[in-house]
Amino acid sequence: MTLIPFIDLLVTSNTGIAFSLFSSSDQTIKIILILVTSLALLFLGNEFRNAQSSTYKYALTLIISGGFGNLFERILRGEVTDFLHLRIEKFSFFVFNLADLFITLGAIVIFIQWIRLRKIK
Repeated sequence: MTLIPFIDLLVTSNTGIAFSLFSSSDQTIKIILILVTSLALLFLGNEFRNAQSSTYKYALTLIISGGFGNLFERILRGEVTDFLHLRIEKFSFFVFNLADLFITLGAIVIFIQWIRLRKIK
């Protein structure tokens, strides 16, 4: 079902991470992904607590929110539901969810801020 010209609704399950890397039904892989995600979220929470810039805090909020969304679903279901299919014409890019979108937007904001700060110096 087409939502807008370049995004379709396509429900899939992903047991791995981005682009289905590390996809597996193996419980050990699932536990490792949960642990790594939890550690990353702890690190990002500490970054948020120490952040001075409101822009950096907003970006971290997006990333942390998306990370928790995916983490909770992975803990409860053992996989993450992806449902937004990005495509141009007949070329398919990937399927993602809103949590992935938040993580990506937050990372883009941090990257842009980093570039701007590098130009100032």
